[in-house]
Amino acid sequence: MVCVFDWRKHATKEIEMAIKRMSDVLEAFGYRSRTTVYKNVSAGVFTRPISIGIRAVGWLDTEIEAISVALAAGKSQADIQALVDKLHARRILSCTSVLEGME
Repeated sequence: MVCVFDWRKHATKEIEMAIKRMSDVLEAFGYRSRTTVYKNVSAGVFTRPISIGIRAVGWLDTEIEAISVALAAGKSQADIQALVDKLHARRILSCTSVLEGME
């Protein structure tokens, strides 16, 4: 699911989030390759990327931080998979509520 709307027309609500690019993700987790990120996405231990252009993707900084904290806390793979599911659900709810608030 992708949320697309014209921010210039709907500037009534402030949203604080940043989208981090692949290089930021690699640096944050110490990964050497993009393949590792996508394998983690496939395994359900990392959130799906957000399309930000024809050939560009990114991740919400809040999701990166949440996963980092879980890893630092020594959470199990099952716990991190549950966290990723919650993060995906929150992403959809946040996007939906912002769009509804703009109508």
